[in-house]
Amino acid sequence: MPDGVKFCTSCGKPMEAAAPAPVPIPTPAPIPAPVLTTAPAQSRPQQTPPPPANRQIPLQNDAPARGSKYAVLSLGAFIGLIILFAIPVAGFIASIVFAFASNNRNLRNFARATLILQIVGIILAVILIVRLIWMAEAMIQYMGDMSNGVFSDFGGMSEAFDLFRQMGTVSA
Repeated sequence: MPDGVKFCTSCGKPMEAAAPAPVPIPTPAPIPAPVLTTAPAQSRPQQTPPPPANRQIPLQNDAPARGSKYAVLSLGAFIGLIILFAIPVAGFIASIVFAFASNNRNLRNFARATLILQIVGIILAVILIVRLIWMAEAMIQYMGDMSNGVFSDFGGMSEAFDLFRQMGTVSA
């Protein structure tokens, strides 16, 4: 059969390719055995001192340059920002401005973190205020039911104080 034929020309059966010749693997040269020599009894081998246990690696000054977007904020800058962000309305506005318009990534991330905390605080405050108003209304309703209508509304509170003044309980 000619080389390169994949199928039999008479029956169409696939032909098995001849196995490629094995590539001989070179064997490494033997390692010569070390030659041992006896030293005179008087000489000692030199000992090298062990390396120090806590060798310090010199640090490189990899701090980003001032004015770059990765510049590190100082401690005073963080304290000033915390005080600024603690001001009720101005701090919230400042945290929004710094969170989205600052070129410094450290300042921007700090402002975003405080903005998230401020929003969570506002949500919790609204929930607490709504809950306290609901409890106050329930308490006023309960007091109105127990006092034959004296505390039934906020206008009744002044009538209740007038009643207490007449009884001498509350001094004017």
